[in-house]
Amino acid sequence: RNTLRTDSILFKMRGDGRRVWLGEESLLLLQEGESLRRGRQGRFEAASATAASVEAWALKAKRGGFKLLKESEKRKVRDRVRSDFAPALDDEALLDLLVPSGKARQLGCCRIETKRKGRLEVYAVDDRAVLVSQESHDLAPSLVPTLWALRRCPHLLRQLAMYAPVKKNVLRGAELFFPGVAGALELASASASASGGGNASWPRDLCGGPFLKGELVALVVEDDEQVLPVAVGRFAVSDDDALERGLTGSVVDCLFRQGDALWTRFGVQSSQDEHDDASACAAVVVEGLGRVLAKRADRAAEILELQRDRAEAERAAQAAMALDQLRKDLRRIEKALRQIDDLKKAGVAPKNDDQRSKLDREASLRAELDDIRRRLTVEEDLPVLEEQSTEREPLPGEEHEPAASATVVHEEPTAADDAQRPPGAEARPPTESSSSSSGSSSSGEHAEPTQGQQGQESQEEETAADPADDPGAAAEEESVDDRFKRAFLTVLDGSYFPQGRQRKTKGGPFLANEIFAATAKLAGRSVKETRWKKAARFLAEEGPFVVSRERAPGVAEIVDVDWSRAPAFRRVEPLGDEDADDTAERKLPRAKKRGGRVVVSLRRVRNKNCTFVDGLDGWGYTEADMRDLAAAFRTRFSASSSVAPRKGTEDNKAGKQFWSVMVQGKYADQIAHTLRTHLGVTDVAVQAQKGMLTKLDRAANV
Repeated sequence: RNTLRTDSILFKMRGDGRRVWLGEESLLLLQEGESLRRGRQGRFEAASATAASVEAWALKAKRGGFKLLKESEKRKVRDRVRSDFAPALDDEALLDLLVPSGKARQLGCCRIETKRKGRLEVYAVDDRAVLVSQESHDLAPSLVPTLWALRRCPHLLRQLAMYAPVKKNVLRGAELFFPGVAGALELASASASASGGGNASWPRDLCGGPFLKGELVALVVEDDEQVLPVAVGRFAVSDDDALERGLTGSVVDCLFRQGDALWTRFGVQSSQDEHDDASACAAVVVEGLGRVLAKRADRAAEILELQRDRAEAERAAQAAMALDQLRKDLRRIEKALRQIDDLKKAGVAPKNDDQRSKLDREASLRAELDDIRRRLTVEEDLPVLEEQSTEREPLPGEEHEPAASATVVHEEPTAADDAQRPPGAEARPPTESSSSSSGSSSSGEHAEPTQGQQGQESQEEETAADPADDPGAAAEEESVDDRFKRAFLTVLDGSYFPQGRQRKTKGGPFLANEIFAATAKLAGRSVKETRWKKAARFLAEEGPFVVSRERAPGVAEIVDVDWSRAPAFRRVEPLGDEDADDTAERKLPRAKKRGGRVVVSLRRVRNKNCTFVDGLDGWGYTEADMRDLAAAFRTRFSASSSVAPRKGTEDNKAGKQFWSVMVQGKYADQIAHTLRTHLGVTDVAVQAQKGMLTKLDRAANV
């Protein structure tokens, strides 16, 4: 009896009925949203209990008894509906079908008293119930659309078609069983006749995809060549349970039915209005889903373009870094070859292993020099570099004719050369060009400088003229952002997450403030002096290879580093002794007199850990001095710090104002160590509740 004609609408609606009037892309978009909702689905109250509560309320409620919501409350409801049914209502026109915006149409709410410790709320638009909200402390919050809502937005839920004779039993309060689903008997016959013991995916084929117990579904029937929803329910079993049980038992427990109290009192319309309204809303839904798909495609194209731009920028940065390294290698090899030529000119034997190694590698150095020049020519797209003469000068007693292409450059003696000349050595004679330019001709004998002096002077000139050997000059040339980023990578590779080497610091994860403080110390600049301003923004933009988590509100930890995704970088060398002496602690004001005990306490302020320093007034510190201390702590710990009046001393009898230094974070031991060691405050006590300071906190930024 329950067989389908191939030309009927129900035959086409087997599985998910929305495929009849929706395109394939729109249906895949809706099924993707349903899959995400299944992933976060929790435990639900039984459908019979919810239906009984709503039925009892609807019988007693009066039309117009809804409490009208304010616009702010209405916006919150719209946001919740958009989030719960995303991406089905991502378009504003689709959302307006269910919960209209503006003051023209009001949104009302009525709470239903239940026997359980929870609440049911019914939302209505123009006295027509559209949504029922279920909330409880032990149940997952959910929004259930009513039949009138499904007439307005038929794409919200999966549509499960059933045979027309089954409709009257469902509307009387019965559950829907598997044989009543359209196409169940045909699918069972085909599964039984198939080879291999049947079709293992028949529940998904019958219901239009995977489903879980408690998932919402709409039941539809054919009515005058049109399909309209007649009930809303939840799946009574999952697809896996249905496969084990077979075509027996119920498949859907109904919540709301056509003809119940909720429908007759808060949603009934005339039959012709229902058909016209459903047709018009279906057209709006198709157009709205098309706009959602177009926006998603544009967003995907933007993300792809951003990824291409980022990859191109990374390739350009790596190419620039490689080119810079080639230039440095070129200067290094040229310097080594000049030193080799000077040794040969001087005619002296090599004095150490370094000079002997350079002489042994002369041929390979010259070959490497030619290769680097050729690569630089290709990389920079410059004309071919002129080959400079690298032939050695003839030794005493040898004859050598200079090549025709060799160019001899004469340098004028300077006052620095005369000052460095050994006592008794004669001055270098002026060149012919300089003599002719001055209008005087040289006459007489001039003593030539020795070969050793020539080698010494050339080496001194090379040392003074080579900027690559001066790390300070290189640090001034690069930007603050680049140096800070290189220092961050150097700190990670050196002490915390080394690439393929054993860690120097045991344990982990590590506080982000600790790592950023070490970075600021190595780079000589804090993160606040860069364009990122904050550590979180730096990690979001420049650290996708860093695995981080939030240990507590405002407290970030770095768990691991994926070096395969990290950019190439040059290590930042630590500052020398002279620069290390010039630290923030040595510039801070020291204690001017001996006072009472300074208390460094750790307290919770607005759910955040804060370190307070009280009692510095007795050691001669003014408000300006304490602000300098706060600025130094801000740079060292990469944390917020300030100076404020000490609590409880605002109205003292002497009229004197006392101040406290506050640093956000748990840095009590570190601040106490700085006061004792660098600032001359010898009497310092640390106060903190038991268990508040951990070993990791005490070891941070030491």
